[in-house]
Amino acid sequence: MGWNDFGYQCYLCQLRTKTTVTWNARLKWYPYEKGKIRALNTLLSEEFPRLADIGEVSMTKEDLLQAALPFFRTLYQQPPETSMESARFNLFAKKKNTPKIMALPPTSDNLSYHVLRAHLQVMLWKAADQLAPPSESTDITNFG
Repeated sequence: MGWNDFGYQCYLCQLRTKTTVTWNARLKWYPYEKGKIRALNTLLSEEFPRLADIGEVSMTKEDLLQAALPFFRTLYQQPPETSMESARFNLFAKKKNTPKIMALPPTSDNLSYHVLRAHLQVMLWKAADQLAPPSESTDITNFG
């Protein structure tokens, strides 16, 4: 395997990780007036290097949330350091008519569960060529 093949595979792994976060997190709730195309374009348009850490066995729940927050803030066009609750309020307050609750960003707690599920999925993907999945993945109740 040449360097270009390795780099391409790393890019695909990173893209797959980012896409899992997007699809798992938005499975029922689409991004505020955007859709999945907007989410994918957001992933491809900017660098979110910590998203590639999702699926690493050593990541804690807090690390995972901190890795995902910059992507979701960018997706909902919120400034850095904005909490998900503030983003919900900001988007709710901008609408003249009452928006559908499903169209608002998830709360921090809900986002945490979405990211945990994406983390479990990527952890299992990364272990697909191993004899067994990581021991951390055996109790799926730890992942939302």
